[in-house]
Amino acid sequence: MTEWRAFEENALYPDCHARYYFYPFVVDPDVEIIIEGEYPCSRYMSYTVYGCNLQVIATAFDQMLIPNDGCVNTFEPYANWQATNRSYTLKLQFTPPPQYVCPFVPGVGNNIFFVGALPNGQLNSWGILVYRIYVASEGADEAGGALPKITYRRIRDGKRLRIKNSKPFDMKAILQQSNQACCMPSNPIANRTGALPPNTNGLTWTRPSYKQNLVLLGNPQGGYMYAPLYSSPTQYLCLRWKAPTFPDTYHNQPITGLENMRYWSMSFVSKVGTATICTVADYQTVLDEQGYATLVVGFGAPRPAFAIPEHGYTWIDLGNQPVKGVIYRNMVVSACFPCTAVNIPFGQQVSMQMGEYLPMGQYISGN
Repeated sequence: MTEWRAFEENALYPDCHARYYFYPFVVDPDVEIIIEGEYPCSRYMSYTVYGCNLQVIATAFDQMLIPNDGCVNTFEPYANWQATNRSYTLKLQFTPPPQYVCPFVPGVGNNIFFVGALPNGQLNSWGILVYRIYVASEGADEAGGALPKITYRRIRDGKRLRIKNSKPFDMKAILQQSNQACCMPSNPIANRTGALPPNTNGLTWTRPSYKQNLVLLGNPQGGYMYAPLYSSPTQYLCLRWKAPTFPDTYHNQPITGLENMRYWSMSFVSKVGTATICTVADYQTVLDEQGYATLVVGFGAPRPAFAIPEHGYTWIDLGNQPVKGVIYRNMVVSACFPCTAVNIPFGQQVSMQMGEYLPMGQYISGN
């Protein structure tokens, strides 16, 4: 059995409430990789294969994977969250998909990724399988349960093989490439210290470009927006927006399918490389009676007396850390919910397409 490698570097702007595991492989048409796992106790789970050019070849998230015969997909709406028969099987076949067939084909005990060809049709020589877990449920470990088992099977006779992976993985090269390509602005155009007119946003939100999303190994089920921040110990940032609804899987409640999206978060990122300073997840955020979230962010100033949960505020103390900006992450968005970063074209600035769901920012004096 081969092993997953935990991605432990603070790089590629990770979400602090997610866990990332990867498995690099060499394409060999004589074998297939078999992944046997159980649906984790978590908000979200997915598999994504990135090819030798780092483009996504195939991807599937939890609800797309059909369980083994007689088992339960616990991510289905109103499924038994505590079910013990929750196993699935995913296979990686090192051939191009059949004509007119997508790279991912679901099946009972036989979910398949065809990873022998790149999106442009050229043959793929190696790849990276990434396993993502977001927000493990209360009482579970950080992976939401045991990691899936990876084995190889020889095609001609079906024999299971205990071969070691022969593909060295150069994470350093990927990180260098991401640092060079992700030249997001580190400061807003101006330091807006005065009060802005009502409904005016003091932040400039932009969806990262396709190239930035590529070199950061962006999640195909996610949409991201970025805004540069001005950090001063004499100021606070006040962020307010209508919060999308999300399932309460952290407290082991099942998904209903009626939520706006599976997960959202705000990650404050550093000027150093592509590191994340902290992430505030949806379930950690105080919401008022109208469903609005209000964050008060300090950059070294003491916590204001009003910024307490009882008054509807979430306080975030970033201290004197080198803050570059903030990333708003939207995951697995409902097709019925249009007010999301997913619907913003790559590289474009976000104005009011998201309506009241667009985070509005104001800098306020700490004096």
